[in-house]
Amino acid sequence: MKKYLIIILLLSSCNDKKTASNKVIELSNSLNGKEEVVTPKKVQFDEEELTYSNFSFIQANKSGLYVTPAGTFEDYVLYRYEIDSNVQMAKRTGIIKEGRGPNEIERISMSSKAINGDTLLFGSAGSKTLAIDDKGFLFEWEFDTRQIPNYGYSFSYNKGKLLIPSFNPAQTAYLFRIYDLGKDSSYFSFTPRVPYGYQPSIRNEVLGETPIPKGFAISFLGDKKVYVLNFKGEVTKEIILGESDEIPKPYKVNSPQESPGAKPYITKMEFFNEHLLVLMDNTIWILEYPSFSLKMKIKLSINETNETSPVIDFSISDNYLFSRIGRSGIYYTETNASWFNSIK
Repeated sequence: MKKYLIIILLLSSCNDKKTASNKVIELSNSLNGKEEVVTPKKVQFDEEELTYSNFSFIQANKSGLYVTPAGTFEDYVLYRYEIDSNVQMAKRTGIIKEGRGPNEIERISMSSKAINGDTLLFGSAGSKTLAIDDKGFLFEWEFDTRQIPNYGYSFSYNKGKLLIPSFNPAQTAYLFRIYDLGKDSSYFSFTPRVPYGYQPSIRNEVLGETPIPKGFAISFLGDKKVYVLNFKGEVTKEIILGESDEIPKPYKVNSPQESPGAKPYITKMEFFNEHLLVLMDNTIWILEYPSFSLKMKIKLSINETNETSPVIDFSISDNYLFSRIGRSGIYYTETNASWFNSIK
């Protein structure tokens, strides 16, 4: 789940490609929408539960939940959980083996979900990317990602377009590149929030990102804001969910150890059932598309007092909403259609 989730466990940006269609949607103090407290069930196993990666998100589709262990476990680097509601237990199956052979990979450092929720992607820097469809079939992704610069830290894929970081010593003018894999062309997007070589450089880092119709949604560390990008990298909307931490005047430090951190407010986003789901401050915001109006807030609680639990990751499918809650493990609840129904 990317390196910044380790922080959990232990203002606005300038974009020179803004267009006239850019619109700020203020939801910080929105009283619209409903709020529901959900008590999920813990995923139980006959055997010992895995220790989960802090670099690769959990991903769910109709075939089950896919989790990346912290390291190779019994020769596998990816497992599938399948819930059996009759016995309240989960079946665990090794899916991707460690190695360099067909349908094998040495490590997984990142994962993503296609916009329609059926295809899940798993990869790492300098390696091929493997995909799993909604029937659980494993195959090598059609695009060769081994030679793509900066591929290996985070990514989103949408209809032949690949969004990845592009900020490095050789390219300091933009934070992202959007590859059109079919046309073999690309667009640069988003001028740096903090110049290269200055601090707090972590405020240039994205944690939450997902494909949405006609583009992508992203959010930076330290922000309570979602940016909507089109396929050319232009910011078309800014969705304000709260007050972001201020970015101080850029400064330099003597050593990398002096680099400051940032709070990861928005840790995960997914597009599901024509809605954008945003996990922020332990609450899943359900935003209707394309208006991005607030439909529902879901708070997950694993105690009897209904106190909000420390949710650091989630993934949703037609069957279940899965969540990773603090150090407690993986939880699940049945996906409720009423979360996405129109408010009367």
